[in-house]
Amino acid sequence: MQNTDHNSTKTRILWAKAVDITLFALCFIHLILWIMRASYITGSYTGDWTTWVYHHLYTPMYYALYGLPIALGVSVINRKLSVDSFPFLSLKSLVITYILIFILR
Repeated sequence: MQNTDHNSTKTRILWAKAVDITLFALCFIHLILWIMRASYITGSYTGDWTTWVYHHLYTPMYYALYGLPIALGVSVINRKLSVDSFPFLSLKSLVITYILIFILR
């Protein structure tokens, strides 16, 4: 019985790590997309790819502004948030994104 509990706990930890890494990747990609949008808005040298990001990805990026913090909050419930973890990196990425959006307005 104890072996089953140990395996279950180990599986939960592996899934939590996978979710944390995935959320970090999504938050980082989200930040990169907002930087591309900012470079288009400010008029820096941009190619067709930033124009495409500006015109076609605004709606998913807007929904991600609300969805990613909620997903991060749900994934961190009942766990400690340490400075050297992927959820903390995700949180930093989201804060940088919100500061960038605040500056662009």
